[in-house]
Amino acid sequence: MSQNKKLTYRLRDFFIRYTNNFWRLIIVNLLFCIPLSMFTGISILLMNSIHQFNIYIIALVIPVMSPFFAALNHICKKVTLNQKIQPLKDFGRGIKNNWKFFLVNSLFIYIIGIGLWITFSFYRDFAGDGNMMITASIIISLIVAVLFMLMEFTIQVMAVSVELRPIQILKNSVFLIIGGFTYHLKTLISLFLVFCLLYTIVQISVTPVIAIILTGILTLLLLPVLIVYIIVFNSYQIVEKNVITPYMNEHKSPKNNEIKTKQYTYEELLQLSKGNPDEYVSVGGRMLKRSTVAKMADAHKNDIS
Repeated sequence: MSQNKKLTYRLRDFFIRYTNNFWRLIIVNLLFCIPLSMFTGISILLMNSIHQFNIYIIALVIPVMSPFFAALNHICKKVTLNQKIQPLKDFGRGIKNNWKFFLVNSLFIYIIGIGLWITFSFYRDFAGDGNMMITASIIISLIVAVLFMLMEFTIQVMAVSVELRPIQILKNSVFLIIGGFTYHLKTLISLFLVFCLLYTIVQISVTPVIAIILTGILTLLLLPVLIVYIIVFNSYQIVEKNVITPYMNEHKSPKNNEIKTKQYTYEELLQLSKGNPDEYVSVGGRMLKRSTVAKMADAHKNDIS
């Protein structure tokens, strides 16, 4: 894809980019489901050993699978940008370049998620008493949960798209709850439709065994990648519009349309250029593709030779 060609993000583009990579995305989904199946098996064994369903064990899927969610976000971002994907190579690169951020982020999700679960469980025991304070507390907790989820939509996309400090990503995600509300609404509606379809399939299944088999097949082949792709496709537009483009425009010199940066050594530029050439990184306050940084490194090397 030419870098000068402006991307569009219509519903038609969503389906075209997905279908163009359909078989490769199935491979990606299978790669993701290998560790997911292992975790599921270990979780079932642990819960069988203690003879009870345990939310703390189930929720461990968040930190355990976080590096693999990094891979899905990286690949779905490339599909969103209409770039060709290589399942094995991109899956590994997505983990290698982003696992640290996603692991730390997942620990916060785990802690907050468990906290919300405990809160809801506590309020549920008193919900039937007609206490307005309890009802108000439940509503506030639900709002907090939704806002946190919307923040995560853009946090994970920014993590695989731009090189910013975690605190900057967090601040941006708070602003983008309102700045990208329309896109967030599209994401929520799309996810709701997917889960409605899944629920319908389960309900029309003749027996529970068939329902489990169908759900397992859909998970193995489609669901994880499809869900992440829906989130990334909408969230990347928010990040591009409100983070990437403003950074690039803000740091352009009005005289020669060039961007001002601090002086970097060849080694620093070379280090920044490593990774996916189409990813954006922060260089002296501006957002540049790694491929552009690589050219800057080459030019700098020639200057000092």
